[in-house]
Amino acid sequence: MSGINYTGSITDCYNIGSVSGSEGNVGGVNGYNDGGTITNSYNAGSVSGTERYVGGVSGYNDGGTITNCYNVGSVGGTGYVGGVNGWNKGIITNCYNTGSVSGTGVNVGGVIGRNESNASITNCYYGSTIYTGNAIGANDGTTEKVEGKTTEQFKTGEVAYLLQNGQSEEIWGQTIGTDTYPVLHGPKVYKSITYMGCNDSSEIASVSYSNEKKDVFGKHNFEDGICRYCGEKLAATVTKGDETISCVSLPEAISYAENMPDSVVTVMEDTNTALDINNPDSDFTIDINGHKTDDIDVKNGKITIIDSKTGGDVKGHLDIKKDSTVTIGNVKISGTIHTMGQLILNGGDINKIILADETIKLYFNNSDIKINDGIYLYGIYGEKK
Repeated sequence: MSGINYTGSITDCYNIGSVSGSEGNVGGVNGYNDGGTITNSYNAGSVSGTERYVGGVSGYNDGGTITNCYNVGSVGGTGYVGGVNGWNKGIITNCYNTGSVSGTGVNVGGVIGRNESNASITNCYYGSTIYTGNAIGANDGTTEKVEGKTTEQFKTGEVAYLLQNGQSEEIWGQTIGTDTYPVLHGPKVYKSITYMGCNDSSEIASVSYSNEKKDVFGKHNFEDGICRYCGEKLAATVTKGDETISCVSLPEAISYAENMPDSVVTVMEDTNTALDINNPDSDFTIDINGHKTDDIDVKNGKITIIDSKTGGDVKGHLDIKKDSTVTIGNVKISGTIHTMGQLILNGGDINKIILADETIKLYFNNSDIKINDGIYLYGIYGEKK
């Protein structure tokens, strides 16, 4: 494409043909970059030279800049051979090579053959599965993040993310699951993190790359009732067997319990938040645990309400819809119970019960049940039973 690039600019160019030379300065995109710039370009053809200074993108970078370029073709020569550049006396940034590299002597590398003392290489990678040697054959210059990555690491999108990271303009991308290697102007690659705890201040469990951002967060970690990650207070726990889930809100605990039959939700603090149970497979217990709670609407499911301590109170109404079953244990309910479903009384200190119609049945399994304002049919204006 270019033999000598003297202070010029090569942008958005590519080569897929074979390139060979016998006098040195051989590259897939440019042979001798003399103070020029090469950006957003790549080589996919084989590159070979019988003399020195052979590179997949440029043979000799003499005071020039090579940015956002890559090579996937094979590169071979004698000395000063590199997957991206043979001899660097300039600046090379955000480049990669996944082609094979072969040459003689020490100045042979997966990225650069030789990096001189006044030169720099930053954020460049090579396929270490294909070329098992070093990233740089001989280095006297400045380097940062110049290393090999396996083919599998390239496939995951890790290298595409690293090449793009820190650039405001979208340059690098990759279709994860389709592209093996990064491409210029491909779909954006995101780094997604799975955290051990509930927010990004917690420990990192794993990292993955994809074409959509999807961080995953773990559970809260409570110490003395306060989450050490987010600072939220412990509001409730859900327990089943040896498993306990700690929650920062009572509705969160209910959502877990609805899918955990025979579990127990233990309230850990007073709350003014209404609870909504609406899962026909629900079958769990709410222990208000000496605390005060608000409305409980059982639209579907089967629950039991108890108070394992003293002083607790369901202050709001308890609304039981048709096809739902609620069992009341030793618990105070100062609100009103409205029921269209099945109500089983095993105990309790209850303010008032309103039956939707005369077909509704109450089950009394304990003589020690206190109903302060009586049982009503059709509402408070109906007949007191």
